[in-house]
Amino acid sequence: MGAEAVLSAPANYTEFMAGAIAIIVVLAIFPVLIAMSGGVASAILGAVLQRDGERRFEGSELLDIDD
Repeated sequence: MGAEAVLSAPANYTEFMAGAIAIIVVLAIFPVLIAMSGGVASAILGAVLQRDGERRFEGSELLDIDD
């Protein structure tokens, strides 16, 4: 093997680049999606629990106290 073998490289690197770009995009977007889904889940859980507490303790003087 001479210099020709060392210098000859595949002409098309797009398949390797597409994989690298996909990994970078997933690594950049995945933490954001986890944080956003956690925020949405906590908002839904908070609303449901507040509504349950208001129904459960209807007529109590503690509901008149500011949160």
